[in-house]
Amino acid sequence: FTIIRNAIDLERYAFDNKKRKALRERYGLQDKFVVGNIGRMTTVKNQKFLFPILHLLAKKEDAILFLIGDGSEIDTLKETARQYEVTDRVIFAGNVGTEVCQYYSIFDCLAFPSRFEGLSMVLVEAQANGLPIIASDLLSDEHKISNNFTFLPITESDENYFVWAKSIIGCKNG
Repeated sequence: FTIIRNAIDLERYAFDNKKRKALRERYGLQDKFVVGNIGRMTTVKNQKFLFPILHLLAKKEDAILFLIGDGSEIDTLKETARQYEVTDRVIFAGNVGTEVCQYYSIFDCLAFPSRFEGLSMVLVEAQANGLPIIASDLLSDEHKISNNFTFLPITESDENYFVWAKSIIGCKNG
């Protein structure tokens, strides 16, 4: 027998400049640096970790945090955005269903601070798209399929938020 680990349709998730332009126009993101995250809005996915990072990014970049998904923590996340004064820089897109494959193309970087994952299909799909990824170092090495992948700690500290922000900006600069 042969083991095929979470195979996906590469054509479906491949970068598409037409989809990028159309979706960026729909959301008014033409000239923005878009940091994406896809997942349930729950404590384990740790999207809350991204708000102090966005606060730092906003000082140097016209950055937007684009969140896809829904879940029990959505109100908490909206409140956290208010606390960090980045409400105008966050898009809560909700559940986009089977259209999610198109959304990878509007991101400039995928930020994934999850506290735990089995083998994340989001990370597999994002790598199929060619996205640079900054992810929690608590995830297994199996997640890294491409060289466009960086593991960083998710310790909550000003120093660590700065490291994440610097790495995300590095995605913009190639």
